[in-house]
Amino acid sequence: MLKTTRRKVVPLEEWRRFALMLGLNESGVALPTAAEAKVAEYLAAYHDLASISAGPYIEPQFDEADTTRELAERIMAGAQAQIVGNSGSGKTELIKVVARLTAQAGAMPIFLCAREFETRLAPLLQTSIARSTALSPNQLFKAAAKIGAEIILFVDGMNECPPNRRSELVEALQAARLKFGVRLVLTAQEPISLPTILRGEIIRLLQPDSIQSQRLVATHLGRELTDNERRSVEVVATAHDAAVLAAVFETPSKIDGRFALYHSFVRKLLHNASAEEVEHSLAALATSMRTNFVSSLPVPAAERMLEGNKQVTKEAACSAGLIRTHDNQLAFRHELIADFFAAAEILHRAKSVEELSEIARQPINAELREFLLGGCGTTSEIEAMIGKEPDPRLLRVAFLGHAGQKARNYVIGRLRDLISELGRNYSKVTLALPEGLSSARDLSSLVPSFPDELENGEIDKTYLGLIPYALRDSLLPDLLDLFASVDRRLSSEAQRLQGVHPDLRISWHAAAYGSVYGMHYHHAGGRDLQQLLHDIQNRGFYGSDSVPVHHLECYLDSFETLSPGQIFLLVGALRAASNASLPSRFVELIQHTWDLRIYHLRLLICDVIRFRGSELPRDQRQAISGALHGWMSNQNIFINSIIIDALEGVDGIEIEITVEDAVEEYESVLALPDTPEACAFALGAITRTYDHPFRDIYWEAFYKALPVEKRQRLLLRGLRDERRDPWFIDDVLRALLREPTAAAAPELQKLAQIPIVESHSPQLALNVYANSIALLAKLAVPLALPDPPPRNPASQAWYRAAPLIYALNIDPTLSSGKMAEEVDNFRVCGAAEAFDVVQRLTRERRNMLRPANVEFESSWPDLILELCRAVLSPDYAPASIFERVFPDRALADDHLELALSLLAKVGRTTDIALVSRWLNHPKHGERALQAARSLEQRSH
Repeated sequence: MLKTTRRKVVPLEEWRRFALMLGLNESGVALPTAAEAKVAEYLAAYHDLASISAGPYIEPQFDEADTTRELAERIMAGAQAQIVGNSGSGKTELIKVVARLTAQAGAMPIFLCAREFETRLAPLLQTSIARSTALSPNQLFKAAAKIGAEIILFVDGMNECPPNRRSELVEALQAARLKFGVRLVLTAQEPISLPTILRGEIIRLLQPDSIQSQRLVATHLGRELTDNERRSVEVVATAHDAAVLAAVFETPSKIDGRFALYHSFVRKLLHNASAEEVEHSLAALATSMRTNFVSSLPVPAAERMLEGNKQVTKEAACSAGLIRTHDNQLAFRHELIADFFAAAEILHRAKSVEELSEIARQPINAELREFLLGGCGTTSEIEAMIGKEPDPRLLRVAFLGHAGQKARNYVIGRLRDLISELGRNYSKVTLALPEGLSSARDLSSLVPSFPDELENGEIDKTYLGLIPYALRDSLLPDLLDLFASVDRRLSSEAQRLQGVHPDLRISWHAAAYGSVYGMHYHHAGGRDLQQLLHDIQNRGFYGSDSVPVHHLECYLDSFETLSPGQIFLLVGALRAASNASLPSRFVELIQHTWDLRIYHLRLLICDVIRFRGSELPRDQRQAISGALHGWMSNQNIFINSIIIDALEGVDGIEIEITVEDAVEEYESVLALPDTPEACAFALGAITRTYDHPFRDIYWEAFYKALPVEKRQRLLLRGLRDERRDPWFIDDVLRALLREPTAAAAPELQKLAQIPIVESHSPQLALNVYANSIALLAKLAVPLALPDPPPRNPASQAWYRAAPLIYALNIDPTLSSGKMAEEVDNFRVCGAAEAFDVVQRLTRERRNMLRPANVEFESSWPDLILELCRAVLSPDYAPASIFERVFPDRALADDHLELALSLLAKVGRTTDIALVSRWLNHPKHGERALQAARSLEQRSH
């Protein structure tokens, strides 16, 4: 570059005049408009600040297949979203990165903290925007509107906004959406109810598994972990834990469990001589806040609760970053840090193992149990903490190592004891033919029984449910020995029965194995191994953890050395282990398994082929296809359908069908006379779009190629099917939603009167009822309820609920005085009957059609408050038109659980006393605690 101006230089304006004289036109880039400059300035400053303040980032654990970038692209394309996950799952970091990506793409992100909302959105917007521009929100929004830049509000921590302000925040966000066209991305620990205009997809985040935890810690450290360091990461249960572990990784003390992890973290931050005094004072503060149901306090009130030198403690804790103050409110930096201090206080004050165990069992301390267990130093303390009726969540975290190695070893020892107990019990099992069996062809299962001293004995089901997660932790050999010993006993019983019944032509060995390992209904003891195998097959041996069972494929490659029960165990583990390699001798394995002639094992191996067959090389897929075709039978239609599903997994279905062929099939069904049989045929034709080997072709034919008018005629016929099975009707309604037709109104009006009680699925019956009402509302067709209403109060409650659901789906604002009569009609049916409607609709809300609105609490909070108070009263007796579906779950428990949840939304501070009565309830205490906290926040 020139340092000094050259002499006799020709000015730029002279050159411009010279160019114009020559007839040249200026073609430079146009200067940005004022609006473009304002938006560009904001985006540049936002991106710079976000990049500087951003820490290490790694993809969170999504519940479904997703990525941060894909989510950002959907947001840019016009989507809204709620990001839901437990504390420490990475919600905040996720939306910060998504916001930065949207800024790079030209949208205008504005990041807001819900906990800072008071009564108006404007101050919150101004505080956020001021970090990146001197413009006011109104000026920035006008500039964005001029150039068409989309404004996206990223609202973090909706659960941290006090409930009494949360509705005001939602109203303010809706006003911003209507006035400025902003879109929303929210985070919360649980999905929150939103007006239709604010709703979006729900993205669920999981806590990190072991592999994810290693990546998180490595990212925070900025380097790869060594093998020894990877083993230490087992203490990590949340994304927040990963950051804490990285912060103390270089400390010389051993990190054995999460309690030790947070203890080391706190000591590192409080690196002065008064650390112990500050810890003690913060522990008292955390305990007081917990028992008073608050997560933040006015600073003067918090200082009053501190012990010792209050000012020094507060300054030291703030300086260390353990607590934070904002707007004269004090809170712990993270709720996990508050939990650690509250647990430390309990451990300090408990005078005995018995007292510690008793305190830990109080529902108000449920969130602290993992820290409390990690703070136990002896086996007797661990045993007392876990107790005789252990909390499954506590067992799981202990097994995973989150409470330290001693607690983990204790749990693994108990699992080994349980496996030995199962072996002793099944060594005494005897088998018998069912009473009244007249033909071998009628046999579905032999009947297992045990000696009298074992008949009334109960295996610990909580520990039994933990075994599937422990297969990779050296328990697989123990389980293989267990099944080998049981197989020896079953083989002996099969030989004995064959000798007793020589005239019956039964495959006695296959029947014996199938009766104990297959899914048959026997008394409790006879189902223990069935339940264990079922859990292994369906829950997986790792839960959300992606670490495979070591050498699973090696075991299966030696299938000739395995007994039937061992094969059942290993094939079940293979079914669950999508990340485990298939055995190299898989083709031989499946033939060997089929030849064992154990019915449920045949179903299981077909299931493995269906879901894992595509991983095999082509020659093996062809070989398996040939085997599957050879297994087809003229005697068992059901097993043939399972084989067809398996053939799909190896591309073994040889019949070809085109979209045109499928359309022709649909048209042939329409050509039939309109009879009950034709309605049944139509329903079957519709189900081919999702339950058929060629479902993709049928789906394209039905939804893309078939004219709308013909599709609607098929759907109407299906809707008139005489069987009135909600399983199929629900599918018809979902299809009708695409192109609703008023011709469906007569059938919808019948379905909207009351749920189909005689259905085998109450859940689907509720969906059909609510979705029919929603579709009528969408079509603006009246309900046309028959008169008089049902006489039974429980049935009448559903009849009276229909106009309320209809109103919600026409216009939720009708919930004021215009609906008073309908609300009163619903109320007088009885508190128990009315609340059962609310409870069941709320539970099934996620499964209903997208437009279906059944959120009574949003439109009639006073009604719901009245019902909740009635449910929580001592003399409440539940009622329902439905029979009990789950034998182990009482209707009263369902009602109580929802009443406490709804009271947290619609209750008043005066309801804290009512909720407090339930704090020590073994089933509902934790839900009562959440309600009490929400109600307490209303006073802020």
